[in-house]
Amino acid sequence: MFLPNPDVVGQHPLEEDPPKPNRGLMIQAEGAPQLGFQQQFLRNYNCTGDKSLESATQVGSMDAKYVPVPTDTTFVRESTSRGLVDKYALDINAPPAMANGAKAVSTCPRSCFRIQLLTV
Repeated sequence: MFLPNPDVVGQHPLEEDPPKPNRGLMIQAEGAPQLGFQQQFLRNYNCTGDKSLESATQVGSMDAKYVPVPTDTTFVRESTSRGLVDKYALDINAPPAMANGAKAVSTCPRSCFRIQLLTV
């Protein structure tokens, strides 16, 4: 899930040449079928030019007081909750390890091991 930083709200996250970089909070799960997945928070993630993102669909909105406001533009990847949105994201369990995970690895390209929902 992608939550844009307040200064880019209204820009389409997959716009080719936006007025400002499309930075925000990306919440994703990353891992492998045989090991399981873990939630990650990508803070100040810049989705401009990310070719792995194929589409964006707005699924809702939230009051700005719940959206974390970054103090700078430094990209940070972590699993630590830093606010209410993060706390609720961690309430959703990431997929666990699969019993036949080795078979899934042999039939699934690496790109399927990153689970993201891009929303604006």
